[in-house]
Amino acid sequence: MNVLLLLGVAGLVLGFIWWRGGGLSIGTGSGFVIRHRPGAKVEVSGRLTRHEQLEIQDFCDSHLTRSGRYAIRGTWTPGRRLLLRYEGDLDASQRQRVRNFLTDCLN
Repeated sequence: MNVLLLLGVAGLVLGFIWWRGGGLSIGTGSGFVIRHRPGAKVEVSGRLTRHEQLEIQDFCDSHLTRSGRYAIRGTWTPGRRLLLRYEGDLDASQRQRVRNFLTDCLN
């Protein structure tokens, strides 16, 4: 009986972490993810409206066309500050351009 109660509580805690952080990353979590692989379309997923997703795809297609594989994970702090984590083939100027665009687009 105690094992079932423990499993139930663990499920609730994991469900809350998933809901609050957009995934199972216990750190900042991801509110949204932008992914690109060479030869594929830009994928945008997460807590964004369809309009925001389309704007981001259009921006990436227009301004990051020469980039290889990358992922951009974004979340907001409780004070609504946008935090971004980058992976892959984006240089410093591309990262800054993405940050500027997302700050305008998502506020």
